[in-house]
Amino acid sequence: MEQSLNIDVQTVLVIGRKDYIVQTYSDIAQKEGYKVIVAYTDEEVYRALKSKSVNILLVSGGVEPNSKIAFREFIIQNGLSIRVVEHFGGPATLPNELQSTSKAS
Repeated sequence: MEQSLNIDVQTVLVIGRKDYIVQTYSDIAQKEGYKVIVAYTDEEVYRALKSKSVNILLVSGGVEPNSKIAFREFIIQNGLSIRVVEHFGGPATLPNELQSTSKAS
């Protein structure tokens, strides 16, 4: 009898303003086993968050402070259970940060 594995793959929404950074973060997340959605504008972030299929919002450097605050407020106001990871360091620490337990609050 063949058993099927029920693996809950988490979805990471990567938001950034620079293509090469977003691509690097996306590649790392995919290698770590995450499904990845990419966004370059705030509108794209809100559209993805509204879909309720996002588990982690990965914010790269270059995203404006007012946008980061607005994303957190949106998550809280809509009762979404999404971890927010702000990553500013090198790519080596990203896998550990994706596994962190911080929430949007």
